[in-house]
Amino acid sequence: MASFDIIRFDVREGVGELDFRAVDEAMQHWCYLNRPGIQRRTTARDGRHCIVVHLFDGPEHCGTDYLSSHDDAVRRWTGMIEESTLTHEVYSLL
Repeated sequence: MASFDIIRFDVREGVGELDFRAVDEAMQHWCYLNRPGIQRRTTARDGRHCIVVHLFDGPEHCGTDYLSSHDDAVRRWTGMIEESTLTHEVYSLL
Protein backbone atom coordinates (compact mmCIF):
# COMPACT_ATOMS: atom_id res chain seq x y z
CA MET A 1 0.00 0.00 0.00
CA ALA A 2 1.40 3.41 -0.97
CA SER A 3 2.62 5.67 1.83
CA PHE A 4 3.54 9.30 2.39
CA ASP A 5 6.70 10.16 4.28
CA ILE A 6 6.61 13.75 5.63
CA ILE A 7 9.71 15.45 6.99
CA ARG A 8 9.41 18.84 8.72
CA PHE A 9 12.38 21.05 9.57
CA ASP A 10 13.69 24.59 9.67
CA VAL A 11 16.36 25.88 7.32
CA ARG A 12 19.40 27.28 9.14
CA GLU A 13 19.36 31.00 9.68
CA GLY A 14 21.22 32.82 6.92
CA VAL A 15 20.59 30.19 4.22
CA GLY A 16 19.06 31.97 1.24
CA GLU A 17 16.09 30.59 -0.64
CA LEU A 18 17.97 30.29 -3.95
CA ASP A 19 20.87 28.47 -2.27
CA PHE A 20 18.50 26.06 -0.53
CA ARG A 21 16.51 25.45 -3.71
CA ALA A 22 19.67 24.56 -5.63
CA VAL A 23 20.79 22.09 -2.98
CA ASP A 24 17.27 20.68 -2.67
CA GLU A 25 17.19 20.05 -6.43
CA ALA A 26 20.41 18.04 -6.12
CA MET A 27 18.85 16.15 -3.20
CA GLN A 28 15.74 15.49 -5.28
CA HIS A 29 17.86 13.95 -8.03
CA TRP A 30 19.78 11.88 -5.46
CA CYS A 31 16.56 10.56 -3.89
CA TYR A 32 15.13 9.38 -7.22
CA LEU A 33 18.35 7.49 -7.93
CA ASN A 34 18.97 6.07 -4.44
CA ARG A 35 15.68 5.60 -2.59
CA PRO A 36 13.84 2.40 -3.54
CA GLY A 37 10.10 2.67 -4.09
CA ILE A 38 9.99 6.46 -4.43
CA GLN A 39 7.27 7.77 -6.72
CA ARG A 40 7.35 11.51 -5.96
CA ARG A 41 9.26 14.05 -3.83
CA THR A 42 8.00 17.58 -3.20
CA THR A 43 9.44 20.34 -1.01
CA ALA A 44 7.48 23.31 0.31
CA ARG A 45 8.82 26.27 2.27
CA ASP A 46 7.25 29.00 4.38
CA GLY A 47 10.17 31.17 5.46
CA ARG A 48 12.53 28.96 7.46
CA HIS A 49 9.90 26.24 7.95
CA CYS A 50 9.91 23.44 5.37
CA ILE A 51 8.31 20.13 4.62
CA VAL A 52 9.42 17.42 2.23
CA VAL A 53 6.73 14.98 1.16
CA HIS A 54 7.75 11.67 -0.36
CA LEU A 55 5.30 9.25 -1.94
CA PHE A 56 6.51 5.65 -1.80
CA ASP A 57 5.23 2.29 -2.97
CA GLY A 58 4.90 1.21 0.67
CA PRO A 59 5.80 2.10 4.27
CA GLU A 60 8.87 -0.15 4.24
CA HIS A 61 10.62 2.49 2.10
CA CYS A 62 9.91 5.39 4.48
CA GLY A 63 12.49 6.67 6.95
CA THR A 64 15.25 9.17 7.55
CA ASP A 65 18.23 6.81 7.70
CA TYR A 66 19.36 8.06 4.28
CA LEU A 67 20.21 11.41 5.90
CA SER A 68 23.35 9.83 7.34
CA SER A 69 24.67 9.11 3.83
CA HIS A 70 28.11 10.50 3.05
CA ASP A 71 27.05 11.48 -0.45
CA ASP A 72 27.80 15.12 -1.28
CA ALA A 73 24.17 16.03 -2.12
CA VAL A 74 22.92 14.65 1.20
CA ARG A 75 25.71 16.31 3.22
CA ARG A 76 25.06 19.69 1.59
CA TRP A 77 21.30 19.38 2.20
CA THR A 78 21.62 18.32 5.85
CA GLY A 79 24.16 21.12 6.35
CA MET A 80 21.45 23.65 5.52
CA ILE A 81 18.81 22.36 7.92
CA GLU A 82 18.41 22.64 11.68
CA GLU A 83 18.51 18.95 12.50
CA SER A 84 17.14 19.64 15.99
CA THR A 85 13.85 20.73 14.36
CA LEU A 86 13.54 17.66 12.11
CA THR A 87 10.43 15.54 12.57
CA HIS A 88 9.25 12.55 10.57
CA GLU A 89 5.78 11.14 10.02
CA VAL A 90 4.49 8.27 7.89
CA TYR A 91 0.95 7.94 6.56
CA SER A 92 -0.55 5.09 4.55
CA LEU A 93 -3.03 5.87 1.80
CA LEU A 94 -6.59 4.73 2.39
